Amino acid sequence: MSNPPRPSSSSSSSSSPAAVAPSLGKTTLWYGAPNGIAASRGYAPIAMDTDADGVEDAVGLIGEPTPGAPLFPAAIDPQSARVRWTGPPIRVPAFGDPEHSEIGPLIEGVGRWVVVANTGGALWGLDARTGTKEIERAVSSAPQQVCRIGESTIRVVLKNDLVWDFDASQEAFVESKGDCPKPLRGTSADTWFYGGNEDGEWHARIAGGHLVRLADKRTRSVTVERRAKEGSQESLWRTGIGDDGPITHPSYQDLFVVDGDELLTDFQRGAPTPVDWPKPTGQNFLTSIDIRNGTIRFITKVPRNVDSRSAGATLTKHHIMWSHFRQLDFFDRSGRHLGYIGWP
Repeated sequence: MSNPPRPSSSSSSSSSPAAVAPSLGKTTLWYGAPNGIAASRGYAPIAMDTDADGVEDAVGLIGEPTPGAPLFPAAIDPQSARVRWTGPPIRVPAFGDPEHSEIGPLIEGVGRWVVVANTGGALWGLDARTGTKEIERAVSSAPQQVCRIGESTIRVVLKNDLVWDFDASQEAFVESKGDCPKPLRGTSADTWFYGGNEDGEWHARIAGGHLVRLADKRTRSVTVERRAKEGSQESLWRTGIGDDGPITHPSYQDLFVVDGDELLTDFQRGAPTPVDWPKPTGQNFLTSIDIRNGTIRFITKVPRNVDSRSAGATLTKHHIMWSHFRQLDFFDRSGRHLGYIGWP
């Protein structure tokens, strides 16, 4: 079976520098939007239209790489990678501090509100338009989980099992009962999700078929196949991942996201070795594949090298927001790189 036609590798003409938060120093790192439930959501931003321009911004936590430095809730414009606003500083107790929490601060958004569950025993309601703290509720424990319940409620489950709900219609925190739902695994092409194993093999059930990514140790190559159904070995198409250069062994952390008729995945350039998979070089590439026929739509190099693998992604109508832990890159849906938050 032959591979579909392939475009040439692209590094994009954009070279936007890392944004500098208004209240921070030169180096602003991305600390994710953790909810305490899904590790894959931990470094993926929350998508919210914070300035009513019809384009969803990235909401999460940012901070400086300085021991003891606070984190800040923030909204970031994906088109420019510039910070629109920062909220109040969040003290993050260091290891050994009596208030230290392994989970750390959690964050979620609903309507015009961003809710922050602070490790210091407070729940905040921030105005998503400005980052201003408008509501505060003292609580008796550090947070364990936050989640969306319905269309207008954010639930906060504390470590002592007490539960508080923020009702956007009432604009208040109220005591409640219940749990956060377990993260869903997507089952159709219009629901993106994560799923893989430590061999770098990924599977995704889609409407009318099954996608699988496989690593061949003999040829040191990676392919994505669409199969007629789960468990079938019949390939409807097969596409090689990468371009003309060597690539590293795939990771279980790699991006593998289905959105409509598009699969977004990634690979990292490798330095050849005589007997093993090429060594990682930190050169990362985002790849888009049409799941209808296996055609590669684009391959875009991330301008700044980063050693870590993927950590999460959020897709919107206009943008791809792709995290490598402390670095958050922004692309438009054609694959053009727009800028990033991270090391300069």
